[in-house]
Amino acid sequence: MRVRTLSFAALRTGVGLVWLSVWAALAPAAPVFWTGPTITFTHDANTTNVDMLTTNHVGADATNNVWLTRGSSQPIYNAAAESGWNSAISPANTLWAPASGDLTNADTLSYDIFANVVGSPGNSPGQNVGQTFYVKIISDNIYFSLTLTAWGSGNGGSFTYDRSTPGLVAPPTPNATVTSPASGAVYAAPAAVNIIASTNGSSGGVTNVQFFANTASLGSVAVAPFDITASNLAAGPYALTAVATASGISATSPAVDITVVNPAPVIISGVSVITNQINFNYTANTGLSYFVQRSSNFVTWTSFPTNVATSNPSLFSSPLPNSSFKYYRVGQAPNP
Repeated sequence: MRVRTLSFAALRTGVGLVWLSVWAALAPAAPVFWTGPTITFTHDANTTNVDMLTTNHVGADATNNVWLTRGSSQPIYNAAAESGWNSAISPANTLWAPASGDLTNADTLSYDIFANVVGSPGNSPGQNVGQTFYVKIISDNIYFSLTLTAWGSGNGGSFTYDRSTPGLVAPPTPNATVTSPASGAVYAAPAAVNIIASTNGSSGGVTNVQFFANTASLGSVAVAPFDITASNLAAGPYALTAVATASGISATSPAVDITVVNPAPVIISGVSVITNQINFNYTANTGLSYFVQRSSNFVTWTSFPTNVATSNPSLFSSPLPNSSFKYYRVGQAPNP
């Protein structure tokens, strides 16, 4: 099949423009080699059974399928495209070559029709019993091996062959990613940590996700969304992972490292007021979140933005309002 691609190149001349068109051939499909397990097909005498090698073509394209069978005395033909043997093309949509080298190099051989390679009524295929051939399905650029093991003569068209099948396609290996919490997160003990995992960007064919904290299983989830809560985690480092399983194949996510700490008592120290700026320190666990609040009556409290402690002690500094007494307090924010 050729496709006309108009690649316009303008050549300026004294009388105008000359347009050039370029013809490009459509690149053939990459060869497919059937290297799967060998099966045996037997066509008994006076039967109508066929070996349906391909059934992927439908509708008006169905004759591109290859269904091998045989009439009562003639050689093999393609029942998907022919009603009987035709010495010029049968089996339609196939070409044949004596096997040579490895099947995965079969596309480098020279091919011809069955009658010229295996045999026709005047040159019986029975003479090639025991021989192996490589067969090309033209429409799909498929190559497979076929060994003729029996050929009946005058007994209703029986024959037997062994042929290769499509290579076994292993199901895709699933992948899993722990998307929450973030690596490096810090929690106060005893911690309840919600762990969320994504698999292949969606639930896909994943049928189970098992969660681990270090080597201890936290449980499993069979359907999306895949998340679980680890409760009462004591102080210590944890490597969180998720193991996704699909079609019997499992894969483990990269570890997300978190830390659970025993929270230190919050103690305020070093209070000072300099140029209407209040400053003080408070004890903190690095990585935990803390809030600072201000009140003038111990009833109504105004909160400053919660912050994650980056040091111990942590420093708080804020302008001091021009008013009566102000009271400040600091507390540890709940775990996320």
